[in-house]
Parts: sequence; structure tokens; C-alpha cells
Amino acid sequence: MQRLVQAGGLRWTHPRLVLLLALLALVAGGAATGWLLLAVGLWAASALVIGRGLPHVRLRLRLERSRLFAGERVRLEAALANPTWWPIPWIEVESRQPEDLVGGLRRVEWLPGGAVRTRMIEWYARERGVYRVGGFRLRAGDWFGLSRAEREVAPALDLVVYPRLHPLSEVPQARRLPEGPRRDRSSPFPDELPSGLRPYRPGDPRRRIAWKASARQGALQVAELPPVRELATCVFLDLQPGSWTDRAAGPERAISLAASLACDLRLGTRPFGLGTWAATRVKGAPLRTLDGPGRLLWLPPRAGRGDRQRLLELLAGVEPDPGAAPLPALLRLFARRLPWGAQCVWIVAEDSPELCQLAAAWHGRGHPVTLLCLERRTGAAARRVGGATLRVWEVVEHGGFEIR
Repeated sequence: MQRLVQAGGLRWTHPRLVLLLALLALVAGGAATGWLLLAVGLWAASALVIGRGLPHVRLRLRLERSRLFAGERVRLEAALANPTWWPIPWIEVESRQPEDLVGGLRRVEWLPGGAVRTRMIEWYARERGVYRVGGFRLRAGDWFGLSRAEREVAPALDLVVYPRLHPLSEVPQARRLPEGPRRDRSSPFPDELPSGLRPYRPGDPRRRIAWKASARQGALQVAELPPVRELATCVFLDLQPGSWTDRAAGPERAISLAASLACDLRLGTRPFGLGTWAATRVKGAPLRTLDGPGRLLWLPPRAGRGDRQRLLELLAGVEPDPGAAPLPALLRLFARRLPWGAQCVWIVAEDSPELCQLAAAWHGRGHPVTLLCLERRTGAAARRVGGATLRVWEVVEHGGFEIR
């Protein structure tokens, strides 16, 4: 029996105890001998059955879906097949996954020879990330607790958890960012840069009435907006931990806001680009991470479902890099890659004079800029810098992102 245990590569729990009891029964004799010999026989039979059956059990895994958002649940189908003639009283499937995936242990009672049993394991994704889950373990034993065995199996799964989304549609200001010229009449962004005046017509919004010009001419005049010129929106993230007061939660909020804004803009019809400096990380099991070096990440503005998925996958795996250059230096690198007329959103911790001067320079080159400050806004909502009007908004999180 000892040779069988070593050959099967299994780990038993009670062999020494049973052998000791059998030895005591043989020495003592009496009525207890029969019961102890029966226990030894049951242990030997169960050890033989489990030792012959468990090494041949096959585990097939299938994820309900491999892409989901943080806070959602996903079901894993585990199919156990026993191709031998040796029945197994019970068997459990244990998955060793990273801490951010919460799952349970599932038990299968009575796996006879030639049978297939299917069980569902539910995982809850608490945090975003790219997960590589492997190291599944099978545990088998008998009903009397006399013998138990374990076996490692090799299947590995890849799971991508997108950032958590927060509602933006209920906030009117969220659909009015960034402000500046555009090309698409169906765009949710308004035009705030008038190019001329025309007489008032019934139905014109009151906010477009030029009151000073109307007073000079004695009739209502309406600001004529420029022709629409560009669909693309480019978002730039400041993920340097030193820029944030809360180094852990600040970058996470910026990533979540970028994902929420991208999904709110309906990427199927509106191109959306992303630029940042960050590292990439793959979360593995057990409790180890595979980190990549920090680098410049740039996704050109494109439209389509595949491009949205690519953008969300990038946001799922990025991590702040302490060695990143300051945001103004990175923005100067990104300025060379922007398509003409693209509207830009900078997601930062707070505004600064240097960022405002840089935004005014971008505005002069045809790239209207909107600053979204997640921690505080040091200046007014509208600033006049270098002849350009900059929009600086403060973002407050109350069950969603409120932009004010």
C-alpha cells in the first residue's frame, strides 16, 4: 500500500493512525479485533479506490465570460470526468486565485466510473485587473474520513476585469465636455466659441443671445457658432502617485472616470483616444504579480466596439508608475500625436498655472482642452489664459461622478 501511495503522488491523512490501531488490536485481541480489522479493511479499500481513480480524473473548465466589469460576478463551469471503473465517494474542486477574486469550494458526491459531474463556481471580481488564474486542486476522500488524497491540475484561465463604471448620464454637465468647436451635429458637446452674429429666430436658445450686440443694434442678435470640425476626443490621465494626495484611491478614480467617460460617449459613433504613462500588471495566483515597466501608452482616437474593448482592457491592466515624468512633460510628447482639431480632456488631481498655460497653447493649435480635477479646483470654472477661455471642472463622487 505504501508503494501505491508513492506511485500515485497522493497525500493520505490517516494511514499511520489506522496502522497503529490495527497493531494494538492484534496485540490485545478480544472482541475489538474484528472491528479494528474491519476498519483497516475499509481504509485499504478506500485508499485503493481513490488511489486508482483520482490520478485519472479530468477537469474541464469553461468561463461564462472572460470580460466583465469590477463589481460583477462570473460563473465558472467545472466538469469532472472519471474515465476509470473505480468510483470516488466524494471529490472537491479548489481554485487558488488572486485575492481580488472571491470564489467558493464545490463538492461532488459520488463520482462513479465513466461518469461526468458538472459544478458551478461563482467568482466575484472586487477590483479591476488582468488575472491569470491557475493551480486548481482536486481533493478526494471516503465518507468515513479514513483516507484522503489531493492532486494538482494544470488548467489556467485568463480573466479581464474592466474598471468600475459610474453613471454620468444624469449629470447634464457631463455631456457638455469638453467645450469647443466640433464637426458632428450629433455630438453631445456644445459649441461655445461664436464666430459671428445673426438676427434672432424663434426657437433659438436664450443662452446664445448676444445681449451687448442686441443693445447696440436695437434688435436681438444671436451668436453664430462656427462650423463643426472634429469628432475625436482624447483623454489624458495623470497616474503619477506623487501628483495625488490620496496615492492609492486617486489614480483609481481617474481610471474609473476615463472608462465611464469613454462608455458614455458611445464609442460606436464617436472616436475616443487615450494617453498616459503607466505600468502594466498581470495578477497571478497564488498572490504574486507580474509587473511590466512603466511606459508611454497611447491609443489613437478610433470608433468601434473592438476599439472600445481594447481601451477598456488597457485601463484594466494599468498601474501607477512612481518613476513617471510630470504630466506637463508627457503632454508635450502627446501633442505631436494628436489629430488636428481633436478635443482633449485632462484628468488631473488639481489644476495649476503651468497646466493652464499648456492648455492655452493647445487651444491655439486647434485642440480645445477641458480640465477635470478630481481632488480640488484652485481657480474659477472659466479662465482666460493667453486669449483662450479654458474650462476647469471639479469632479465629485456621490454614487456617480458629478461634474461641477
